[in-house]
Amino acid sequence: MMIFYFYGIMFDVIMFMLMVFPSYYYGFHPMSLSLILMVYSLFMSLKMNYLSMNYWFSYLFFLLMVGGLMVLVMYLTSVSNNEVFSLKNKFYFKILMKIIFLVVIMVYSLKSMDNSFYYFNNEELFSMTAKGWMELKGLFISFKVVVYMFVYLFVLMVVVVMMCAKTDIPMRQMIKYEDN
Repeated sequence: MMIFYFYGIMFDVIMFMLMVFPSYYYGFHPMSLSLILMVYSLFMSLKMNYLSMNYWFSYLFFLLMVGGLMVLVMYLTSVSNNEVFSLKNKFYFKILMKIIFLVVIMVYSLKSMDNSFYYFNNEELFSMTAKGWMELKGLFISFKVVVYMFVYLFVLMVVVVMMCAKTDIPMRQMIKYEDN
């Protein structure tokens, strides 16, 4: 049980560090920010897999984030195609050292913790999960709403593709041609 507590804290610390990194440095390239977002979504899906009884939520979350990041990367490469994206090895080495340092501190603090503080009786644990499942039951979306969202997004995608196909140009440049 103690090791599960350790993994939860480790995921929280790493995700917090990933959120704080862009605020330390000015002038981040958008591609590096999308890389940080990709790693953050990977850790978030791992944590969701760790916390839930069903791995499908984490799988769908990761696929959704990767799809959104692919759209963002396509947009960023079309807008800022002349900017050079270079990895600064010294910066990433510092980040890696900070993460390793925090993990080592967590491992040593895990050994010194009192095991009785984190001990759960099996009956209490099962009753907590059953109660938590009943509380989360209202958060799930009905099948009709999901089908409606799929149909709406499909129709929206078809309309946007038809708009782009009529002019044979990207939508970003369509505004320039309409002004003339």
